[in-house]
Amino acid sequence: MSEDCKNCGKYLLDYYSKELRNAQFFNKPTPKLEKCPFCGYEFKDKKIDVNPSIDNIDLENIKSLNIDSEEEQQDEDFDEFEDKFEDEDYVRSIAGLPPRYPSSKKIVDKTKTELFRKYLFTPLFYFILIFYFAFSILRFLIKLPFVILRPYLHTWNLVIFFILVIGTGLASEISLIADKAESNNDMNKKLYENNSLDPSDSREESFSKYALLLINEDRSKKNLPPLILGNNRAAQIHAEDATKHGYVSHWMMNGEKPYQVYSRLGGNSYISENIAGDGWWDGEWEKQNCDSFSINCTLPIIEQTIKDAQFDFMYNDLICCNNGHRDNILNPAHRKVNIGISIDKDLRFVSYVQHFEGGHFIAINKPNLSDNILDFRIQNITKEYNFSDTPILIYFDPLPSYLGTEKGNHPQKFNEYCIGGGYSLESCKTEKYLFAQILQPLSGNEFYEDLEPNHIIANKWLQSKDFLDVSVDFSQFNDIRNVKKIPPGVYTVIIFGDHIGFGRSDVLIELSVIQE
Repeated sequence: MSEDCKNCGKYLLDYYSKELRNAQFFNKPTPKLEKCPFCGYEFKDKKIDVNPSIDNIDLENIKSLNIDSEEEQQDEDFDEFEDKFEDEDYVRSIAGLPPRYPSSKKIVDKTKTELFRKYLFTPLFYFILIFYFAFSILRFLIKLPFVILRPYLHTWNLVIFFILVIGTGLASEISLIADKAESNNDMNKKLYENNSLDPSDSREESFSKYALLLINEDRSKKNLPPLILGNNRAAQIHAEDATKHGYVSHWMMNGEKPYQVYSRLGGNSYISENIAGDGWWDGEWEKQNCDSFSINCTLPIIEQTIKDAQFDFMYNDLICCNNGHRDNILNPAHRKVNIGISIDKDLRFVSYVQHFEGGHFIAINKPNLSDNILDFRIQNITKEYNFSDTPILIYFDPLPSYLGTEKGNHPQKFNEYCIGGGYSLESCKTEKYLFAQILQPLSGNEFYEDLEPNHIIANKWLQSKDFLDVSVDFSQFNDIRNVKKIPPGVYTVIIFGDHIGFGRSDVLIELSVIQE
C-alpha cells in the first residue's frame, strides 16, 4: 500500500485520517480515496484504502507496520524508529500513556540500569574497589597478630568506604553535567547551522528556536512550507501551569482548553495543541522514594526532551494517539507555531507544549456576544483560501471550573480534547454540544428547506473575497427554548476555508467568547 501520491508525491494518510474522523463523527460511510485531493490524480486501483485501523494490529508482528514510506526506510531516523519496536516500552503506549515517558516504576528501573552502566564502572571506582578488596584479602591471609593495629584497620575500612561513595557520586555528577553539555551543544550546533544562533537570546528563546527547527525539518520532508514562531502566550502559560501542578493534559488546572486560553490571550485565528512531559510529575518522585540514598532518579534535560518529544510525535504516535500529534505537525494550513517550555522549581519535570496556529483568516473584530447577539468580522489575509459555503459552527462548553482532586492533583483522565462539552469527550462522539449552525441569508423569494433545530439564519452576512462580516441574533433560539438569554458558558466560533488550489476544506477560525 502506498501512502503517497505517485503523481505529486504528497502524503495522503494525513488528509484521509481527517476525512475518516469527520465521517465517524457524523456517522457517514467510510470514505474511499479514489483521487489525490492535492493534484486530482486518479488512482488506477479504485479500492485503495489507507485507513490505518488499529483494531487489526497484531502486536507480535508490529514491526511489519509501514508508518512512513516516503523515505523508503533509508534515513537514520527511520532506522532508530524501527529499533524502537524492539523496546517493550513502546507497547505501553497502547494503554494511552505517552510512549517516550514510561511509568515511574520503569523510570526507576531504567535509571538504576543507567547508574550501573555509566557510573559504577568508572576508573575511580575500579581503583578504589580493587584497592579495598586487595587490602581485605591481604589482611585475611596474613591475619595480623598485632591487636594494637586492629582499631586503625577498622578506621581505614570506614575511610575507604566513604571515599568509594564520594567518588561514585562525583562520577555520577560529572557524567550528568557531560550529558547536559552534549545536549546543549547539539542544540547550539543545529541553531548555528541554520543561522539562528543568537547569543543575546534567552534560554526560552533558544529552546523555542530549536523546537521550531525540528518541526520544520519534519515538514520539509513532506514538502510542506516552514512555520514561523508566533507570539501568543497560551502555550507558555499552559506549560507553566503543567509544571506548577504536575500533570500532562490538554486541560489546564482551571478547566480551560487550549482554544479557550488562546482566545483569552488575544488569539485571532486558531490553534491546535501537542503536549508532552518528561521526568517526574503527579507526586511520582515521592512515591518512588527518589530522595533515598540508594535510588538515583535521573533528572530531565530540556534540550533532549524537545528532541525526543518531536520524534515521538512523528514516529511513535499511531497506537497511542491515532497520529493526532503527527497530523498537527504536518497540517498544511498552519502558518505559525507557539512554543511553551517550563521546568519545575526542583528541576524534576519538564512540560513541552506546541500550539500550531493559523493565519490565512484572522478576526479583525473578534467574536463578541452581548444581549443575545453574536457578531464578528474576518479578513482573508493570504488569499489561498475562499470562505467556505459550510455553515459557521458554534460549539458550547460549560464555564471552566477547577479540576483538582481532593489531594489537589490534576485528574488527567483524557489524552485528547474536542471542541465543546467541557471536561469530557462527549463532543467527540455526539453533536449534543453543537449549539448552532449559522446560515447565510438567501435573497429574494428563496428559502431553506428542512432546517435542523440548531440552524439559525444570520441577521447580517456581508461577504467578499477579502472580508466576512456576520451578525446573528440568538433570541429566536431563546423563544423556542423558553429562556430569556442563552445559558452561561463558552461559545466557540468555527469558520472553514476552501483551498483554491487543492480543494480541501480546513478550519481557519476557532475562537471562543464567554457568556457569563
